[in-house]
Amino acid sequence: LGVVSAPDAVARAAHRAAARKRREIVPGLANKAYALCAEACPNILGRVVAKATFAPAPRGLAPRSSAAFIAAPARSTAPRRPPSRSVPGRAVGYGLLGVVGGLSVANALQDGSKPPLATAPPYASKADFYAAWRASIAPEASTLPGSVWDGELLFLGALAPAGSIVTHRLFPVKGAERKWLGKRFDQRGDVGTNRFRRSDDDEALGRDFSWSISTSRRDGEEALVLNYAAAPTPDRLFGTVLRMRDELRELEPGVLLGIGSMAATGGMRNGAPFILRRRSGG
Repeated sequence: LGVVSAPDAVARAAHRAAARKRREIVPGLANKAYALCAEACPNILGRVVAKATFAPAPRGLAPRSSAAFIAAPARSTAPRRPPSRSVPGRAVGYGLLGVVGGLSVANALQDGSKPPLATAPPYASKADFYAAWRASIAPEASTLPGSVWDGELLFLGALAPAGSIVTHRLFPVKGAERKWLGKRFDQRGDVGTNRFRRSDDDEALGRDFSWSISTSRRDGEEALVLNYAAAPTPDRLFGTVLRMRDELRELEPGVLLGIGSMAATGGMRNGAPFILRRRSGG
């Protein structure tokens, strides 16, 4: 019995057998041997034999009579709790991580491998956009200071819904409506900032970046790189932690094709496409 039952169950069964003046708790040769050993041997020796042959003897084992050899267990008065059917938080976390990872892989694969082709928007797929981006060139640095650009986030790729939430709901600065409008390059220096809608006739500025014409991490060619971690006062979340980086190329005068990325989510291989159009007079 000590082999197939928990000690508490053994004790309760023995107590019931004693009340009914029964020697055997469960019929069987093993249980008979266990009972005879417990009755014939002293308490300590009985435990040693039982442990060596079957399982550790339950506490309270003592041949007090010929009717039973186990003391009655103390019954717990605490109510039993029903087993929880909730999904463990770790399982949910792993599941979400798997979903995000799968979507990220799909998003990267959707870039395609089409040859560079400078086609104008709109683009039917993310692969078409990247083909146009690769065919474009870095803009002249001298044309950027003081310029104002209207932005359009393209809804392309498996992570397009997530990109829209980040761009229009999480990225805007405090006090602005949940809408990204574009970018502005300072008149002096190599810094710029993002534009967000505050009201119908007003806008908020924030999320600064440092810009330069440098090598793209995507294909090794020149591009306009916006580095948020290198800003004079980098944003704590998007600059320091997530390390946001945009790479843009000029499709035609006044139109820039851009890829927004964050090192924490895969970098340029898992980017979000967008377009900047220069404002007239800006």
